[in-house]
Amino acid sequence: MKVTATMDSDGRIKLPRKVKERLKLQPGSRVSLSIEDATAHLNRAEPPLAKLEMRDGRWVIVSPQTGFISDDDVISAIQTDRDEREDRILRHSS
Repeated sequence: MKVTATMDSDGRIKLPRKVKERLKLQPGSRVSLSIEDATAHLNRAEPPLAKLEMRDGRWVIVSPQTGFISDDDVISAIQTDRDEREDRILRHSS
């Protein structure tokens, strides 16, 4: 997803609704911001409701909650895992 936002004179950026919905952000939500070269990455700082783990040679979705795991939680877990692996690779290549 690619969106555009404008910074105000105090340096604040109002996140577009699509971004807040995609990251499941609500007032008071914490976010993390990482910057690589001239690109900023915004992520939800709270741990996802589900995560990827390698078990017996297979990737599985693990959740502390029992029952239903939404598609959004699965997508978030996959994206979080990709971001973490990318960060590790970039740290080792520097």
